[in-house]
Amino acid sequence: MIPARILGTAHLLPGRVVTTEELAEETRPGGDPTRLIAATGVRERRWAEPGTRAADVGAEVLRAALDNAGLPAEALERVIFVSASGGDWLIASTATAILAALGLDGKADGFDLCNA
Repeated sequence: MIPARILGTAHLLPGRVVTTEELAEETRPGGDPTRLIAATGVRERRWAEPGTRAADVGAEVLRAALDNAGLPAEALERVIFVSASGGDWLIASTATAILAALGLDGKADGFDLCNA
């Protein structure tokens, strides 16, 4: 088994808030958003600005997690980019773009994991 530890975490809520009511009005004018909320439990979501790359968001969050852990980026050995909708590209992985943004090209490895 490969040893792994979580030493720091962070999060980012990019973009604007889009409520279920707003989304329902745009997609089903006059529809009842309370049914959607009851079925999904989702009251709001965040929509990043057009052109926002997952790698940029990932690098920003990873920097914050490293800061919270009191670690330099060079302490990383591997980055696993996990997403339900995929990354920025099919090849090369978004994880490698995050590594490059942190100045870790050739110093750590990474891969993407899409669970959709």
